[in-house]
Amino acid sequence: HEGAPYKEKFTLFASVDDLNESKNNGFVILNGGKQYGVIARINGEIFELSHSGPINERLNKYLIFVRSVVENYPFLVS
Repeated sequence: HEGAPYKEKFTLFASVDDLNESKNNGFVILNGGKQYGVIARINGEIFELSHSGPINERLNKYLIFVRSVVENYPFLVS
C-alpha cells in the first residue's frame, strides 16, 4: 500500500499532549459531555473550537465531523 493513510486521516487524539507531539491533522475533545471544547490541528494550524461557537465556513466540515464523533461514539471521548 502506497502513501500514509494514518497521516492523511483526521485523527482523534486522547490528550492535548498527544496532539502536540504529532504532526498529523486531528483533534482532542476537552471537557466531554454536552459542553465541550475542541483543540484541532488543521493543515498545520492549531484552532480552539467550541461546539456552540460561531460557525467558521473554513472549519465547518471539521466541526461537523467532531460533532458526529461526540454524538455517535461517546465512548471514544469519555
